[in-house]
Amino acid sequence: MFEGLAYFKRVISAPGYPVELCFFHCLRACASWRAYRHSLAFARGTSASSTGITGIAVDVSRFRLDIAPVSLPFDLVAPYFCHAFGGTTLRDVAIGEAPSLFTSDQVTRHWLMAWLMIYFAPGDIVFKLLQDQRSPIRALSLIYEAIDSATTISGSVEKGIARFPQSTAAPVLLGLIAGVGGSVWRWAEKKGRFEDVKTELAAPTRTFRQTLAYTLTHLWMRSQSSAEHARLTLATFHVLWTLVEEFSHSELDWTLPLMHNLLNVARKFSLL
Repeated sequence: MFEGLAYFKRVISAPGYPVELCFFHCLRACASWRAYRHSLAFARGTSASSTGITGIAVDVSRFRLDIAPVSLPFDLVAPYFCHAFGGTTLRDVAIGEAPSLFTSDQVTRHWLMAWLMIYFAPGDIVFKLLQDQRSPIRALSLIYEAIDSATTISGSVEKGIARFPQSTAAPVLLGLIAGVGGSVWRWAEKKGRFEDVKTELAAPTRTFRQTLAYTLTHLWMRSQSSAEHARLTLATFHVLWTLVEEFSHSELDWTLPLMHNLLNVARKFSLL
């Protein structure tokens, strides 16, 4: 047990992008996109199969490829930006750096491997394991994904401090862009289907509130101790909270009451 905890501590504290984080992040991003595409087919109540049969009842839980067949290059490119690396891509472009797609063969290799596994694994075993709440593979993937989410925010905050040491806004903005930048790509994808959608800034979601909270908490904790301690603490908390939600089969949004209390405090000060 202690060896396992030490391993995850090394993964959280490791410089760069650990292989396991990158791979499982790609897996979960591809799986999320595939589930999203099936939800669209289910909402339409039609089959997109080559048989041309429409108006049938679709069992969305089975996620069959004949219901939402693969559309290339759309289903290969769109999830990369909408669910995987859209936020960090916008972050890097914002500060004049080349995004990981252009600088890291690791990201490209893992993305292609994960995409093939999610869509074309024998018996659809990989996708099914990631959807099955009884699967230890799903639990492991959630741990890696939670670490990746938290460390991406912490790393972006630190990048802002390193690149723009005289700017107070840069660390906060880079943390937010990395955490919720993917919503910009999702907004564009939905607008392309003529949906009436709002951006995260116009209708803040749990992800936005959580990213903001983690960004500000990282800044505060690094000022009290160290950046490494802040990174480790946030990642550990996010992993534990993710697992509690997973095994309780419920969404426990701790950010909503926190933001409500902060807004109430702000209103009181504004009335002074």
